[in-house]
Amino acid sequence: MLAWHEGAAGDLFYIPANTVHAIGGGVSLLEVQQNSDITYRLYDYGGPRELHLEQWLAVARGAPHPEGCRATITPEFSGRLADGPHFRLERVVGLPDDAQVQDFSGNTLVMPVSGEPTIAGETVGAWQCGLAPDVDAIEFSADATVLLTQPCRT
Repeated sequence: MLAWHEGAAGDLFYIPANTVHAIGGGVSLLEVQQNSDITYRLYDYGGPRELHLEQWLAVARGAPHPEGCRATITPEFSGRLADGPHFRLERVVGLPDDAQVQDFSGNTLVMPVSGEPTIAGETVGAWQCGLAPDVDAIEFSADATVLLTQPCRT
């Protein structure tokens, strides 16, 4: 079954593993995944890379994108964007609250959308990624929007 979802500013699409998807122009994409050497390409826009149609058919989910995996995020929204089963993703606008700090103990990936937080004195620029040993090692700025992610605890 094929479904088309037109994206707009503030839209969030969480794409579960094995879900066929394509990305159009003007989209900012954050791909959180475990290390893997597997990408099954169905189309390459005229490029020279190999296509993997048979492999794709063997693993693709044959269902529409779940409605619960879509949301619209306002510019001031600070909170959970994705929660498991393998990772969690949090959006922090300004300074994190106590619950966000407590929830993100241990190694945390830091991806600024705007502003420039620092980790151990090193600046992480917008749309770059830094690794912090924990949230306490990140110096946030009140005018920044930052994404935090880490594996879910088992």
